[in-house]
Amino acid sequence: MITRSYVTLYTPKTPQTSTAEEKSFSMHHAFFGSTVNTTLETQSLLEYYRRVAPLKSALDMLSRSVSSLPIQLVDTTTDTPVTKHPLLDLLKKPNTSYQKTRTQFFLSLAFWKVLSGDVYIILTGKNAPLEAYVLRSTDIRVQMDTSGFIDYYEYQQNNTGFSERYSRNANGQYFSPDGQRELLHLSSLIIDPDTTDQGAISDLAALRNEFELYISVTTHNISLLNNGGRPSGALKVPADAGNLDPKARAELQQQIASTFAGAQNAGRPMLLEGGLDWINFATSPKDGDFNTTKSDAEAQIFKAVGVPLDLAGNSKAVSANNMVNIRREFYKSRVVPLMVEMLEFLNNFLLPRYKSPNLELRVDYTKIDVFLEERMDMMKLIETSTSRTPNEKRKAQGLPADLEGGDNLYDPNGRFIAGPDAAKFMNSTRMINTPTVATS
Repeated sequence: MITRSYVTLYTPKTPQTSTAEEKSFSMHHAFFGSTVNTTLETQSLLEYYRRVAPLKSALDMLSRSVSSLPIQLVDTTTDTPVTKHPLLDLLKKPNTSYQKTRTQFFLSLAFWKVLSGDVYIILTGKNAPLEAYVLRSTDIRVQMDTSGFIDYYEYQQNNTGFSERYSRNANGQYFSPDGQRELLHLSSLIIDPDTTDQGAISDLAALRNEFELYISVTTHNISLLNNGGRPSGALKVPADAGNLDPKARAELQQQIASTFAGAQNAGRPMLLEGGLDWINFATSPKDGDFNTTKSDAEAQIFKAVGVPLDLAGNSKAVSANNMVNIRREFYKSRVVPLMVEMLEFLNNFLLPRYKSPNLELRVDYTKIDVFLEERMDMMKLIETSTSRTPNEKRKAQGLPADLEGGDNLYDPNGRFIAGPDAAKFMNSTRMINTPTVATS
């Protein structure tokens, strides 16, 4: 378990590096022998997550949908679920500090996978993992070697000052100095040339303009609301009065700010003296309507995250039947593929620790409610099929394939077509159809 007490007990030694290595470590944009540091990009996206409501809504909806998917451990040799295994116990309670439940564990996986493009997991213990932690992607630095491969990962907790290095061993795995903790790295599509061959790019990296646009429009609307929904204006001093002296100007600005500015003073009449004249800034309805711009930015954010905007309740013209289809397509094209990608990673790098080559984590499609209608239609097709035996139909439905005579083919009326019991059926047919010969 990684806790504050652990931080005080273990302090990794400062690595001894040469001058050339130190220079290489500090060069962020060098192609080889450099630090792949996407922390700043991830920190920026994390700040957008806190400030941009559509991003938070879409990312939370996607992460929660992924974490709620049912999964099962399957024996690939028999294609049957395994109900008892140490891995299932680990996923049920990954750790006692950060992700205490299976839902929290996969929610963290999906969140950081979409937000930063990189997911980092720490496994404790040398053999079968004792605990599993999903780390904050902002706490990881990646150090490349001169060949363009990852030399080590640097884990730094900003809130505690704890730091630990995970170096590559002969098997290509990355362990802590004492060998008790292994770091796993799951990355998205790699297309960013600034991060060499190992850095990933976030699904949200192309949305910076949409985020800034949404924030700007929201700030503008708040300012307009604080001004009573009225455009700003200017005080005009008569030409014969000359310029105001600094003291008079400061007193006038203070009086306007305290007496007439803000939502609480909206509509209050202004008393002007000395020939002062108030001029409103003209604003056309089109210039003042920022809702369309804000809605366009919101739609682009939801689209990039992969969440249909209709699921956020923004559309009033969608019928209940269409909403069901939209939700089904959301799960089929976004939620399930994201979970499958993460399960494939766990199958490749987590299951080998249990020495269980014939086991595999899978999504349990039979328990996903949005696919129930499709599954019922598939069951009907299987049931009416004349190219499957009864035992094959039962196996496809997840039932034991042990019916006596279930390996034969029958037509929809139950009449025998073909199979291993053909001889028995043929003899029975001859006995029934053999004509009786009359004797005198």
